[in-house]
Amino acid sequence: MSVDVNSGVSVDKPFALPMVQNQYGQGVGGKMDPSVGASWGAAMTGQSYTNYLGKTDTYSAQPNNIRDFFRTAVSFNNSIGITGGSEKSQTYLSYTNNALQGTVPGNDLMRHTINLRLSNQISSKLSTDAKITYINQSVVNKPRTGEENAPVIDLYQIPRNVSLATAQNYAAPNAFNVMTPTAWPSTLSSIYQNPYWMTNQTAINQYRDR
Repeated sequence: MSVDVNSGVSVDKPFALPMVQNQYGQGVGGKMDPSVGASWGAAMTGQSYTNYLGKTDTYSAQPNNIRDFFRTAVSFNNSIGITGGSEKSQTYLSYTNNALQGTVPGNDLMRHTINLRLSNQISSKLSTDAKITYINQSVVNKPRTGEENAPVIDLYQIPRNVSLATAQNYAAPNAFNVMTPTAWPSTLSSIYQNPYWMTNQTAINQYRDR
């Protein structure tokens, strides 16, 4: 009988992010407008203003409000395999666990895999070989792709003067105590949403047993 154990860890960070300007804030035509998602307003010099949530804020550049949204993803892969038997009969049993994080906050994958293989040499002309594999997998907060209501493209549209701390005020209870999205300065509000609302309130979860 023999036992094999393997373990590994990996760390992921975004490799390339879009380059953006950090001179002009919300607005168009050189005029400040906190309700607008485009960042072609007045030059940002740290002046005081009322932001899109109706709160007093500082009109200054947030050069890292795209980069700092992503997290450093840590993933673990562990497996153990047991082999045993004789010249004519062998058994192999293994278990593998994959715990993976995505760089988008809240995106996680957990996979459990069990393999069982039985082989027998019954005679010189007859043998049997049977294998069964069971996989249980869950993906939490699977990111959307494309342009509409996808957290990454929503993040890329964030105004240059909006901090992530401000963006994290993404929801508030309504009269029925149901969480609803707060205002978000988007040029196309029907397409671009607050990325924190997308990752925290509109999760796509996937579960599989195979």
